[in-house]
This record gives sequence, C-alpha cells and structure tokens, in this order.
Amino acid sequence: MLEKAEKCERRESVGVSVRIRLGQVLRETFVLVLTPGLRLKAFIIFYLWITTSTIYYGVSLNSYNLSTNIYLYTFLGGLLEIPAYLLLWLATTTLGRKKTFAILFLICGISISLLTILMLLLQKVFSVGALVAAAVVFILPETTNKNMPQGIDEEEDDNDSVYSRDV
Repeated sequence: MLEKAEKCERRESVGVSVRIRLGQVLRETFVLVLTPGLRLKAFIIFYLWITTSTIYYGVSLNSYNLSTNIYLYTFLGGLLEIPAYLLLWLATTTLGRKKTFAILFLICGISISLLTILMLLLQKVFSVGALVAAAVVFILPETTNKNMPQGIDEEEDDNDSVYSRDV
C-alpha cells in the first residue's frame, strides 16, 4: 500500500515538474521574442545554424557519391572529421571562440564561393567544347555542299589524280 502511494506521488511530481519546466520554456521563449536585442541575436544564430547545417549535410552527403559504398563513404567522412575537431580545439584555445567562429565562416564562405565560380567556369569550358563541336560539324564535307563518297570506288576515283602520276 505504501509503495502504491510512493508511485502515485512520483507520477504527480513528474507531472508537476514537466508543467513547471514547460512554463519556464514558454516564458523564456516569450522573452526571447519580445526583447529586440535578443530577437536580433536569436535570428542571426538561427540563420547561421540553418545555413551551416545545410552546407554541412550537403557536402557530407554529396549526392554524386551515394552510388559508391555508403558505409565506406560514411567512415571516410567520419575519419576526416577527427583532424577538424583537433584543429578546432587548437584554434579555440589559442584564438577564442568568436574569432575562430568568424574565421571558419570566412573560410567556408570563400571555399563555397570558389566552388561556385569553378562550376561556372566549367560551364564556360563546356560551352567552348560545344562551340568547337559545332565548328567541326560545319567543316564536315556534307555541310560544305560536297557529297561524302558512297563507297570505296568513288574514293579511289577521287584519289587517282593525287596518287597516280605519269612519270
């Protein structure tokens, strides 16, 4: 009987603590939304978090590489994060959190911008390739109003004047 009463008290205390905690979270959320300085900082942090996580998962789950062995790709991705964590620890202890944060965002922005520029340059290279292919098609004999030879006999007739000379 005493055990049942203790279980009932625990359930009630858990329910009360959940309600109290939920009330605290709601109050803190309202303070965050209603205070102008905190609202701006929260917006910036949420924006940075969304963009960073999008870039991280976009790069780490590169869709072109999903056709390879997923387990090996995940293992190599995790293996590459070890030096990143070590360098982050070293940079945070020497430079501080804010400077490290700013430098890492700067490096990330520059590298992604360079990737975008590289992709645009590759499109230009591919368009130059299309231009060259169009030029090759234009030079083909059929496009210069000359008929291509239909058989070997016609080729030999065309070549007779070049190869057979009277000496």
